[in-house]
Amino acid sequence: MDEIWERLTPQARDRVDAALLERGLLPAIVVLRGECGLDPTPGLYDAQEAVLRRRHRLIDRGMLEAAPRQELDVSNVLAATKAITDSVVAVEAVWDGDTQGWMVDLVAIVDRAGRHHERFDEVRLASIRHGGDLRLFNGQVPPWPEAVEAQRIGGNVAARLGVQFHFTSPESPDTDLARWWDGRPATIHQRRYRYVGPADVLAAVTPDDSGHRITSLDDLATWMAALTPAERREPHTYIIDVAGDLRVALRRSEHVACAGGRPVLSAGEISFTRQDGRWTVAEVSNQSTGYCPEPSSWPAVAAACEQAGLECPGGFTAAFEFRRCPVCGQINIVKDDDFACAACGGELPWSWNVSR
Repeated sequence: MDEIWERLTPQARDRVDAALLERGLLPAIVVLRGECGLDPTPGLYDAQEAVLRRRHRLIDRGMLEAAPRQELDVSNVLAATKAITDSVVAVEAVWDGDTQGWMVDLVAIVDRAGRHHERFDEVRLASIRHGGDLRLFNGQVPPWPEAVEAQRIGGNVAARLGVQFHFTSPESPDTDLARWWDGRPATIHQRRYRYVGPADVLAAVTPDDSGHRITSLDDLATWMAALTPAERREPHTYIIDVAGDLRVALRRSEHVACAGGRPVLSAGEISFTRQDGRWTVAEVSNQSTGYCPEPSSWPAVAAACEQAGLECPGGFTAAFEFRRCPVCGQINIVKDDDFACAACGGELPWSWNVSR
């Protein structure tokens, strides 16, 4: 905010203030980005942050009346996520503060490069504030009611989206805290595979669909305990989501359902076995005709297993090469180095080309 505001001339600042006082938040953002002569023009997110902070200052000075606090619920925040076009990989609660005191922002972590991370960005869903810092001096906090509300709503929204909820320090406000993306493995920087299978299969995926997330041995043990002995013995459907987490489902499940319709870092079949009293990976492949991942997607599988404490082989125990025929469009599995389309006989390319 300060950087953008310092770049404005006094006349430009007056125009932004006038727009805020007379017309509201959105017109002030339009004025800041289009009528103040800033080069380069601030991005929409930065402009929104700058105007919001300026609005708080005007409220502090008694020049603008604060809007009454609106009650949040899970449906409100879920509705905000539906406007996001990029894949949501996590929901996070983040402390923020201004001259009025501390607040908690609920943000969606999305799969695109952002201001604070080269791979992930954040989209604000809601801000929660229950009072000013005077509460620190009269003993009203802690516990912080905004943190309690953020955990309840954020946790429920994350569960509905099938993603992780993260809140580093609900007990104590601070802005210099670890973020969700700080714990992600480096292999998440590799290719994302989008669904390329039948459209009707994708259409049948509901927002609540997603596989069981495995981030620890306890997660796997809990899931396996719920299966029948026959189900435990057979291979399972798995995907590695764009957050780098392993998700599993029964073998008859579609990979795209296990992924909740989202892109993946890898996908295939996986089987587990008990060894020295703990579960380990016995076999794992990249066999998924819905996503057609390359054998080079293995590092994402290895990193997800390592994160969960799972011992695994040094690579795919069965690796598949997928190619799309440039003549008829058929997706093929290349066998015995025969790069000919099984449907029309056309020549298949040497390099992976399945994405549309």
